[in-house]
Amino acid sequence: MTAHAIQVNYPKTLLFSFTASERNLLKEVAGHWMKMYACHEVDRGNLVGFHFLTVWDPLVTLEKIRLQPCFKTDAIRRGGYEFDIGRQRDVPLCVYEVQMLCEMVKAAVECRLNRFLLIDKGSMTDVVGRRLTWSWMNSQVTIALSQKLDLLDQVAGLFNGHSAYQSSCLAIEKLAGVEYA
Repeated sequence: MTAHAIQVNYPKTLLFSFTASERNLLKEVAGHWMKMYACHEVDRGNLVGFHFLTVWDPLVTLEKIRLQPCFKTDAIRRGGYEFDIGRQRDVPLCVYEVQMLCEMVKAAVECRLNRFLLIDKGSMTDVVGRRLTWSWMNSQVTIALSQKLDLLDQVAGLFNGHSAYQSSCLAIEKLAGVEYA
């Protein structure tokens, strides 16, 4: 008796979408982080908002998602953009932006948003109070959104035939309620 490998027909691409409530939650987390980061820049004597203009502005990423809330994962531009003033606005949604959004929400869920993107070992002052920051740690909605973004981060910019895409599809298969047509 010989064992035969089961032939799995992977989808050519995955369709992702974000509901209005998910986008609102992302905007809430992003807004809170941006306030803390701007205050941190003031405390350090840095040019306030320069990071958002040159490196990454989560609101620009969220605007791209708002304009196209449903998209195929292979349509996400691989790589990133040149770190220069306004360059993020000049490119379609890219893998770098997805990774940053994923890491930001993961930091919120793990109650470490006050250290997100800080190169040194410092932390930012929570400008609104810990109640809001700690609420994301216990929120099933925020945790599910973090898991969804983590999944998107794994397949963003990939396509059928890419080994990482196929292993990500295997991971998706293990999720309850996910089937391939």
